[in-house]
Amino acid sequence: MCFSATASFVASGGLAVLGAESLRLANSKQRAIAVIPLMFAVQQAFEGFQWLSAAIGEVNSFAAYGFVIIALLVWPIYIPLTVYVLDKQRRNVLAWTLGIGFALALYYFVLLLLEPIQVHVLRHGIYYQVPMLFGQITGMIYFLAICGALLASSKREFRFFGVAIFASVMIAAIFFATTFASIWCFFAALLSSLIYLYIRKDSKKKRR
Repeated sequence: MCFSATASFVASGGLAVLGAESLRLANSKQRAIAVIPLMFAVQQAFEGFQWLSAAIGEVNSFAAYGFVIIALLVWPIYIPLTVYVLDKQRRNVLAWTLGIGFALALYYFVLLLLEPIQVHVLRHGIYYQVPMLFGQITGMIYFLAICGALLASSKREFRFFGVAIFASVMIAAIFFATTFASIWCFFAALLSSLIYLYIRKDSKKKRR
């Protein structure tokens, strides 16, 4: 598998198209999830620019912070919040995942203020070195907030997406441990295309 500027920009462009179409088809309640592919498109574009900078032996700090802010500050809050808002049946449980996400994002925010990000471009991905205490523990808490919210949902579509995300986490952790953040976000970005399929299917049902 070749991760490169081309892969990132192709993923970004494809997700931008799918995200725009998802928003067009989505009803008012679905817009919170319909925008997720667009958010991943932006994140992948940041990584694409990082690859371009690496090709000339430089580090793009703007792209690095853009990518990491979305990864560490946006997703731990946005995913649990979206599930919480759209799923009224499991809010007692989902409130915990949302609280965990907010607390973790605040923790990451403080770390980013205290220490700069270091970027190392490797053969199969980009290693974003963020100074972090208890890295493995916070990593597990991160996925507890995201996967936990999806898997705890009463909605089948969210649970399916949660299983897919968890599988992508395991693959990235086993085969791409050093560049885990970069590779997993790429996998998750591709998986977000499932949102378009879900919204399209739901839109067709309502037109019948």
